Amino acid sequence: MFGVKFIKIKMKNAEEIVKYAKRDEKMFMHEVLTFKQNESLDQGLHKYDFDFHVSKSQPCFAAGDVAAYIEAKVEFDEILAHPLIANMFIILLGSPSDSQQISLEHIHQDFVEDVGSFEVSFKSKHLTTQGFIDIGLYLPSAAPGLEIKGVKVKFEQHTVIQNKDKVISTPPVDKEVLLLEGSRDSTLIRANSEQDAITGHWILQLPSNDNIKPTTMEFSQGRIQRKHYLEFNIMFKKDTLRLAAVRVPLTITQRTLSTAAQVPSDYGQSSNPIPTKRFWELPHSHLFSHCPADTTEDDLKSAAVGNAIGAPQGLSLSALRK
Repeated sequence: MFGVKFIKIKMKNAEEIVKYAKRDEKMFMHEVLTFKQNESLDQGLHKYDFDFHVSKSQPCFAAGDVAAYIEAKVEFDEILAHPLIANMFIILLGSPSDSQQISLEHIHQDFVEDVGSFEVSFKSKHLTTQGFIDIGLYLPSAAPGLEIKGVKVKFEQHTVIQNKDKVISTPPVDKEVLLLEGSRDSTLIRANSEQDAITGHWILQLPSNDNIKPTTMEFSQGRIQRKHYLEFNIMFKKDTLRLAAVRVPLTITQRTLSTAAQVPSDYGQSSNPIPTKRFWELPHSHLFSHCPADTTEDDLKSAAVGNAIGAPQGLSLSALRK
């Protein structure tokens, strides 16, 4: 028999920003659950279930910004007994919609003067850093003789740091060029008649830059707000050489815990660049207990097709006391 003063479970979620060259931490969640006070426990394994309510407005995981963890502590009645303490870092994920469903197709429609209707489509609004994106460009009613000279696709991350709705800082926009094709002296695509549409197709990889973090959901209370865009710049010639740009909003989610970011190394390099079944349409594994970025490529592929062997879930104190 062991005399137990209490078993205490804490859950914390904190966001850290650098404000005026000083680190400033704000605790968004600090819940404490205490049970088994002044009770005796038999020797052996004891399992307990507990629940914490996490509001969707909680700031979500972004490496270097937000950290959440659960701490378990057991305090004994024995005079010389040391308490058992264990910590388990957790990841809070933000969903783009209340339904928790992610749409797999997105079409952005715009209108460009002298070009006409301009559509950009891609598979999955649920994008991740380092993930691949299957992009289609479609001009359904291009004017006869219209020539696309060049295409440039640029990724942008806009960051705003605020406190109580007051903007503290707006760091420089993070930009990366994902595609650069053509020149003023070449012709990539040409519309030969009024019935012809102009189409383009590319498979691009989103940045792996450590500065790229998840998109902030509109319901988040976090002080760090991030928005992401793909900007399409096309150089075209109808009568004269001109430039046009269309900006497409994106939702970038966590690379960790997402199989959408894991793609075979030869993806897009074969004679048929589009797999018969896209990687992000394969069954998702629900067994992740750690960041898959720390595992091998074979582990990632196994996880993506749903046959990975997951580590036990939960927080155990058994290894702390012999």
